[in-house]
Amino acid sequence: MAPIKKWYTSMISESGVSEERRKVLDYRAKRLQLIVFAALFAFSVLAAYGFVLIYNLSRDIHNMSSDISMMTVVVDKAMASMVDSMSNMDDNIDKMSDTMYLMQTNINKMDNSITVMQESVDTMTSNITVMARSMDGMKRDMGSLNYNVSKPLSFFNNMVPWSPQFK
Repeated sequence: MAPIKKWYTSMISESGVSEERRKVLDYRAKRLQLIVFAALFAFSVLAAYGFVLIYNLSRDIHNMSSDISMMTVVVDKAMASMVDSMSNMDDNIDKMSDTMYLMQTNINKMDNSITVMQESVDTMTSNITVMARSMDGMKRDMGSLNYNVSKPLSFFNNMVPWSPQFK
């Protein structure tokens, strides 16, 4: 027998309980039985819902672990390629560093050569300036010579037979 039923039977079987009291106890027992059955049903529903939640959670965790396992395999395969690429990149950067050092050395040599060339250009500029002044002096001298010589020679020009005046 159920514990509630035993309690109810023991309460009713006592000798000194009136009929009215039995009805009240019977009503309370039925109400208590209704509350207990409703609570038992609610507990059963909540237990089933909890089972469904735990089942779904465990299934989702299983799927997630499978996905992570597949990702680990893919990353593991890609990792070797990444390591090779990083090694190649490291080698290339080392080569670039050596090349940059050589370029710096060559640029320093070029800088020295450009300094020497700049000095030569400066000397050439001053020489050209001197030459330009000399040419200017020669131009003045030729102009003066032309002016001074052309007057007396024009007299001789009139006397020669190949002169334009005789033609």
